[in-house]
Amino acid sequence: MRGVFCKKEHNSQLEIRAFSPYILHMQTALHILALVEELRRNIVGTTIVATEFYKKERSAYLFFKGSKSRLALGFIYHPHGSGVFLVPASKVKITTREKPWPVFNLRDTVITDVEQMGFDRIFHISIQQQDSHATIVFEALGQHGNMWLLDKDNYITATLRKRDFKSGQVYTPPQPPCGIPPYELTQETLQRLLEENEGTPLVRILEKNLLGFNFTLTRELIYRVGNPSAPLTAEQREDIVNTAHTLAARFRIAETGYLYHIKDKLEVYPMKLTCIDEQPEKFKSLSLAVQYMCSVRQDQVEQESEQKKIRQAVNRAVKRLEKRLQ
Repeated sequence: MRGVFCKKEHNSQLEIRAFSPYILHMQTALHILALVEELRRNIVGTTIVATEFYKKERSAYLFFKGSKSRLALGFIYHPHGSGVFLVPASKVKITTREKPWPVFNLRDTVITDVEQMGFDRIFHISIQQQDSHATIVFEALGQHGNMWLLDKDNYITATLRKRDFKSGQVYTPPQPPCGIPPYELTQETLQRLLEENEGTPLVRILEKNLLGFNFTLTRELIYRVGNPSAPLTAEQREDIVNTAHTLAARFRIAETGYLYHIKDKLEVYPMKLTCIDEQPEKFKSLSLAVQYMCSVRQDQVEQESEQKKIRQAVNRAVKRLEKRLQ
């Protein structure tokens, strides 16, 4: 439900994030908001001309043909670099020798609408194939992500990943996260949060309760309002609320993407961050930055894995030589 406080559940989510190196740096609900706006501008009215699913690579692509260009929607659920992005088809570089499989028999379907489900990392694309209407649901949940095909009555007809479902089963989205969409934050709500979390740092209160705000974005909010300390004045509360609205609005009108290296991790945003001194890498779109982030992260992990194997092989050789010397 939107605008609902769920302390217990949200605390458990925060604990999970603290121990997972990937969850914190995935796309948030705000990133999906930006993607949905981009999809509406670019693919509504286009036709799906090809689909490719690489099971071992944990990635799927839908290719759209419009009047002027050919675009690709990438859906990556790799544990070392996940993300969803819309890029020119020419930007998709497939290096695997794995044979691609078609996705849901979607060829020659026309895109009629795109919508984010609530304020979560889930969105759906409405399609029409001749006289038949259907919906593709994208759960952009990192390595746990999935795609579903639903008929006009929301009954599941297919799934990208092997999940059990019964014939005639209605699609039920995952339990939405607890918190408040940033554009619904008010001074009264903020004051209530402060009272319920007395003694907790402001950055933690906002990160736990503002949907789509990870630690970095919450830090940016606090920095822009001058790092206020408790107790907050009415003017400071108003400044925090307005700044939260402003930052959230930047995702709705995202035109460029900025990639940051933050504590050896990669994060992307549609604007420059004032709380970080380093100059980010700039991309023509937020989606291009997300695509690059996924690719680099996977390459880094593969390189680290290869180095680990080499070190283990060297250590085994050293131990064998030590035994021979003895």
